[in-house]
Amino acid sequence: ILSFYKASYSGEHAAAIRKSLKDDIRHLVFETKSSNIYIAASPAGVFEYKLENIPEEDIEVKIENGVFTVNEESALFFSKKGFGDFIKNFTANVSGVGKIKRKIYVYIPKNLLIEKAEFHSHFGSVKMEEVNIKITEASLSCGSIHCKDCRLEKMNLNTSAGSVKLASVTADKIKLHTAAGSVKCESVGSSEIRSSTGAGSISFSNCTAAFLQISSGAGSVFTEKVRAEKCGINTGAGSCKINACDLKTCTISSGAGSIKAEGFLYGQTRISSSIGSVILNLDDVLDRYDIRFAAERSKIRLNGTVLESKNGWNSAGNPEAENKISASVQFGSIIIKTKECPCAQDCI
Repeated sequence: ILSFYKASYSGEHAAAIRKSLKDDIRHLVFETKSSNIYIAASPAGVFEYKLENIPEEDIEVKIENGVFTVNEESALFFSKKGFGDFIKNFTANVSGVGKIKRKIYVYIPKNLLIEKAEFHSHFGSVKMEEVNIKITEASLSCGSIHCKDCRLEKMNLNTSAGSVKLASVTADKIKLHTAAGSVKCESVGSSEIRSSTGAGSISFSNCTAAFLQISSGAGSVFTEKVRAEKCGINTGAGSCKINACDLKTCTISSGAGSIKAEGFLYGQTRISSSIGSVILNLDDVLDRYDIRFAAERSKIRLNGTVLESKNGWNSAGNPEAENKISASVQFGSIIIKTKECPCAQDCI
């Protein structure tokens, strides 16, 4: 254990990097096994790196042709024999050992634009803050990815087990995926955002996109103050709640879970739920909408009035309206409230 966790130290080439190489570095490559990676703006305005709790024999740092590469080798602890010996002789407090982390810090001047950053990690997280990187690609087996106050052109983040979080990020194209973990975006602006999780929740707040795709296999979806020209939201098993939205040409679907949307739905909107209710609170008058709905085995309520159940589709509103909404459920009710509703509170 003592051999594995050594005292902190800076890379032996750090001084040279600070003096002469800051303008030459345009590409970052990280091939790591267990270390957490931190990319942040340089407080001193120079490019530098620091390694913490990583033995010299476990890591190689080099710079060639403008590419800054960090390659972390497998430590004895992570070998089959090393892990077995550790478990066999382990008597220490687990919480105390857990506080010691292998860390890699890279500090980038704010005026230095990195063309590309690549992250490949087995056990470790990635965190970026206040940096400008054109293209960011990350592929993690087990670890979270957090990005804050960054400007990018293209971002492709993928983790098998871990969360993905963006805050105050602008980019032309963003693609986020986690097989088992949550996705959270706050104050993100992009021309295209695609986010998905196999098992986990997805949350968007104060986000703007020309195209927005949200998909969760098993988990809830929550959005608040989201604006999109074209939008697709899907959850296989989980509820979908959309607050204060401004969405156009939108498709919302749920396999097993309720759907509730509040705000403005413009253009063509399609909403469907196999098992679960659909509740719409629209911030516009009924005459602005052409609404069609079908609830085969439950009630339909529009502005507090229960509509007569019929075979197939029912309709309401203005057939000539440009904003068209179709809502259907297999098992569940449909409740729609528009701005002109006389009810004091909810019609539910």
